[in-house]
Order: sequence, then C-alpha cells, then structure tokens
Amino acid sequence: MTRLDYRLPTKRERELKLKLDEATHRIDQLMRDTTGASIICDLEQRISRLEAKVAEIDKVKVKNANLVSKNRELGLLGKSQKKLIASLKLDIKIAHSYGADLERMLVKKEQRRYEWATAARRLGVEVTELRAENRKLKAQLNKSPENSSMPPSSCTTKKKIVNLREKSGKTPGGQPGHIGHKRRRYDADEKVAIADPCACPACKGTLVKSGKEQKRSVTDLVITVWTTEYSAYDYDCTRCGLKVYAEFPDCAQNESNYGNNVRAVVTYLTNRCNMSNDNVRRFLWEATGHKLKVSKGSVHNFLASFAKKAEGDIQDIKDALKTSSVMGADATHTSTSGVQSYVYTANSEDAVFYWASAVKGAAPLYGSPVDGYEGVLVHDHDTAYYRFGKHHQECNAHVLRYLKGVRQNEPGVTWANAMSALLCEAHDAAKDARENNPVGLSVEISKDIESRYSAVLVTAEAEYATGVPKNPKYRPAGIALSIRLNAFRSNHLAFLYDPAIPFENNRSERLLRCVKGKTKQSGGFRSITNGQNHYCDFLSIAQTAAIRDMEVLGVVLDVFEGNNGMFKELPACPLSSGP
Repeated sequence: MTRLDYRLPTKRERELKLKLDEATHRIDQLMRDTTGASIICDLEQRISRLEAKVAEIDKVKVKNANLVSKNRELGLLGKSQKKLIASLKLDIKIAHSYGADLERMLVKKEQRRYEWATAARRLGVEVTELRAENRKLKAQLNKSPENSSMPPSSCTTKKKIVNLREKSGKTPGGQPGHIGHKRRRYDADEKVAIADPCACPACKGTLVKSGKEQKRSVTDLVITVWTTEYSAYDYDCTRCGLKVYAEFPDCAQNESNYGNNVRAVVTYLTNRCNMSNDNVRRFLWEATGHKLKVSKGSVHNFLASFAKKAEGDIQDIKDALKTSSVMGADATHTSTSGVQSYVYTANSEDAVFYWASAVKGAAPLYGSPVDGYEGVLVHDHDTAYYRFGKHHQECNAHVLRYLKGVRQNEPGVTWANAMSALLCEAHDAAKDARENNPVGLSVEISKDIESRYSAVLVTAEAEYATGVPKNPKYRPAGIALSIRLNAFRSNHLAFLYDPAIPFENNRSERLLRCVKGKTKQSGGFRSITNGQNHYCDFLSIAQTAAIRDMEVLGVVLDVFEGNNGMFKELPACPLSSGP
C-alpha cells in the first residue's frame, strides 16, 4: 500500500486559479458571442465603473483640497504651537533653574537648620554642664568641717565651726541643783603666823581674841635641780697592775648623767605637751635658774631610750588589742622632713596603739593589730581595712556630715533629710537600749530600721533617675553617697545588732588630735625611724595609761626605771581624781 501526499493550496495558488477560471469563462463567452454585444456590455460596465471611480476621485480631490487647507491651517497652528512650545521650554528651563535655586536654598536652609539645631544641642549640653559645674563649685565653696570630711585646719573661710549636736536650750555653766566645788586645799609645808592687829581699824578700840583662827594657804611650784654624786676610789692590782674600782649604778655609767626624772619630764613635755626640743631645753634652762641645760642630742637620746625600754609594754598593748571584741582604727597625715607621712592608731576601751608610715593604704596595716583581727573593726570608709578582719562597722558620724552637705548643696532631694533623721533615731534607740538592756535593741526594731533604711535608698534612686548630668565629673555627690550606703548597708547598721559596737569612730579621731597638735606646735618630724616611731611609741604608752586612769608622768617614769608589765591587766585601783 502506497503513501498519498496531501497538501492544501496556498493563497497565491488560489488567486491564480481564480483568474484562470475567469479567463477561461471570458474565452468561452467570446467564442459564443459573434455579434460583440458582450464586449460592448463589458465596456459599458467598465465605463460606468470608471465614471464611478472618477466621481470618487473628484470627491477625493475635494477632500484633498480640504485636507490641504486643513494642513495649511495645521501648519500655521503647528508653527504657533512650536513657538508656544519653545516659550514653554524656556519657561520650563527658567522654572528648572529657579527650582534648582530653590532646592539649593532649601538645602542650605536645612543645613543651616541642622547647624542651628546642633549648636543649640551643644549649647544645651554646655549649659547643663555649666549648671552642674556651678552646683559642684558651689558645693565645694560650701564645704566645711561640719558637712564633709574636711579637717578644721584646712577651713579657709571665717565661718564658725559647729558640731552636729542639737542645742539643749540650757545655759552654759553649772545647772540648777549642781553642787559647787571649792578650790582644793593642800597640806602646808611651811606655816607663817601673821602679827596681831593693835586696834580696831574702824574705831581704834581695844581688841579681844575670840579664839577662832582664820587660815589661808598659798600653793606654789618650786623647781629645783638635785644632783647626786657617786664616788669610788681606784685600786691597782698588785699582781697584774689592773685598775679596779667599785661598780657604779646603772644610772651613773658616764661622768655626767641625767636621772630618770629629767628623762621623764623631757619626754613628757616633748611628746605629751607637744613642745619642740628647743622650747623644752629653754624651759628647763629658765625654770631651774640656769642650772640645767640639756643638749639636743640628749633630748633625742631620751626619746630613743624610752622607746627601747617600752618595747615589752607596747607588745602587751598590741596583745590586748588583739583580744578585744571591738577595735577602732584611723589614720591622719603629718609632716616628716617636709614630706607628708601618716600616723595610724588602733584602739579599744582599754588600749591604744600608734604606728607611723610613709605611705597610706593597705601596706601599713600588715603586721599591725588590724592584721588578723577577729573582732569588729570600726573605721571610716577606707576600703583598705576591708582586706583585714571579718566584721566591720563604718563611722556614721562621717555619713551624717556628708548628708548635711547633700541637704545644703542639693535642695531638690528629700532622701538625705530622711536618712539623717533615720540614722539619728537609730543611734538614740541603740543608746537607750544599751543603757537599759544589756542585749541592746530587739530584733524587730532593728529589722524595722533596716527596712526603712532600704526605703530611703529607693527614694534616692528615684530622685536621681532623671535630670542627672551624663558627665560623671559633674554628678551630684549624693549619687555616690547613696550608692555607697546601699553597697555597705550591713557595715553601717552593724551597731543595731550588738550593743558593744559604737555608732561612730569618734574615739579614733580624738586619739589622733594630739598628732595634729604636735605637727602644728613643733612642725613635724625629721625622720620616721628615729623620730616619728619614737613619738608613736610614747603615744601608745601615754594614751593607754590615760584611758586606764593611770598617771601618765608616773607611767613614763616607771618605763625609764624599767618597771614593765603595767598593761598586762587593768589597774586594781585607778586614780579617782586628777587633771
């Protein structure tokens, strides 16, 4: 079976076939028409068609004429439109130029507005910082010993220095009901009888003795120099020729010696009375009628000898401090050869120890009674003390002064006033409980005070939440104080739970006042080893004797005489009277 190919005719083939069919039909028609009528009919049809086409052409001509006229009008309109377009293009160009100028002006205006806003922002920051700096400078000018830790000696203003005690309303002096004290009468060493009057001074009448005797005494001070001379003959040994003499006492080892009384008085005047070496020598020279003239070297040797002989007593004082339940510690600066140095103190109720250091910090505390202490250590906010001891109580008297400074320099805050009132209330409550109850405050009262303490600190945090300068340099001092009170709250409120713990560290500060007096009166020290250390050894003996109601000059004399062991235990019969 063969395959048949089938294809549809194209459009051109169809048109050719149609013309071929028309031509074939026309040939057949002409072959049948012998008269020519069909030709005439065709010609007439062609003529009619041509006429119709001519008419259409006329119409087209008319339309063309109309179109030419219209085209001419459109050409004129196009020319005017071109002129208008050119004018519009020029206007657009001008508008674009003006728009560019406006855009440049807007950019410059926006840039200027940004510069003004930046300058205003910078000016606002500067104003804020200047206001904060102004407040800080005012706070510094307003700083005084009563509202900061500033020592009274550094106060340059003429403002009267007052303490934090509130006025009681009582007048100075003895109060009503106070028993007066007469001047003490001393036993007479010499009696002088006054001659009897001859007659009455008023009427010159005769006088008769009534038997009542009037006595009045005059007590005076006589300073004398007493010199004891020891003598011993030399002997020659007949066997070896050695010179031999009787042994002299320990106080007479040189040709000329000073007794223990002179040594004790010089040491007492130099260290206890804060007199300079020259003033002590001048005083002894003038008070003894130019008989006793002590050299500077002798004064220095007296102090060194005292420190040497007091080593055992000083060790007893350190042992007493180690075993105490509460110990206060503090430091102050002095001068050594024109360079700042420091004197430290550690104290309890019955012992005081001083030591010197060229630096401040944790290094001077190693090897001191503070090192390895197991009790409660009372001190100021010096973080070096937190490296030593297990229990701490910070001085709240300093906090009260700082809070007073916050109240004066930051009038917009209220937490400082509330905290001051709370601490004073806690102090009074602990003091009353200590006097009336051996165990101190109850746990409920202590917890209540501690919760109120936390509430005040929450108020402080809320008050400092806004309006605080970003620069830490100009931040108010109350922020750092509130953060410190929050971080060390247990060390500020330890006195609530133990009646033996004091509210403040004023005892340590009082024990260091003598160092300030020494610095002002004698100008400081020449060295730490041979000057400041000897002074600290004397203070340890003298202040311990003073707080134990012992006679300081007598204790100094006992040290020179070698009577050790005075501070191993409390004296059996402390002095009941004395200066």
